[in-house]
Amino acid sequence: MENSHETPRALSDLLTELKNRFEGQDVRMSDILEGFHERGFGFFLLLMGLFCIIPIPTFGLKSLVCLPMGLLTLQQALGFHTLWMPDIIRRKVVRKDIFEAFMDHAFKWTAKLETIAKPRYAHMTQGIFSYLIGITGTLMVACIIMPLPLTNTVPAIGVILMSVGVLVRDGLAVLIGMIVGTLWSLAWFAAFFYLGAKGLEMMIPAVMTAFQ
Repeated sequence: MENSHETPRALSDLLTELKNRFEGQDVRMSDILEGFHERGFGFFLLLMGLFCIIPIPTFGLKSLVCLPMGLLTLQQALGFHTLWMPDIIRRKVVRKDIFEAFMDHAFKWTAKLETIAKPRYAHMTQGIFSYLIGITGTLMVACIIMPLPLTNTVPAIGVILMSVGVLVRDGLAVLIGMIVGTLWSLAWFAAFFYLGAKGLEMMIPAVMTAFQ
């Protein structure tokens, strides 16, 4: 987590710093981890959440993003203060064309987020809420990784709202992210255990039609 006494930086500033550092080159996960470790869990959860929600198919399998995101949320739930990733993740490379496409979309998302996020209820972005963010975030990641439609977007939004809340000290964003992402994830888990995989396959077309 970032130092609670520091003035929160604009989300666009953080992304600009990331883009300028790695523009025009392939990017290793280890480069991002080592270059931005001082930003803490909030910054990395924001990046992972944006990866999950932005519709760029060349990003690859969900597991490429969900595994490090799950490790981040689990470490936060356990009260870790430093980020750790296994070598197999640290060696992963994001091609420069994918990185640039991601950054273009990320800037559009953060521009919208910056219009609504602001410092308020700062006590809900640290202390015991840090553990709650980790616990609920782990639940959301478990939902995101489910190989079914509609399981990733809403939980990813929940993760993004929580991470934005941490970065700009917006406790309301944290709370909304927790509630929305957790309720959606629990609903899918309940449906899965009650209906089973076959039942979900039958239910999904009706749900998708309702959202059209």
